[in-house]
Amino acid sequence: MKSVRCRDLGVDCDFVASGDTNEVVITNMFAHSVEHHHDKHEHMFGDKAAALVGDMEGAIKDT
Repeated sequence: MKSVRCRDLGVDCDFVASGDTNEVVITNMFAHSVEHHHDKHEHMFGDKAAALVGDMEGAIKDT
């Protein structure tokens, strides 16, 4: 199992996204983020979105 926390990405939130693969973790984190942190995504396109995925990949831990 793999996981990443919102706090690992610099957000003051206790949510933890988890899954069997990095792709599932990232999908779960994006779904949470869009629903609960939509204000941070209003202008996130292209390079900014790619940078966030890179940050997530770097923060994912085996649990």
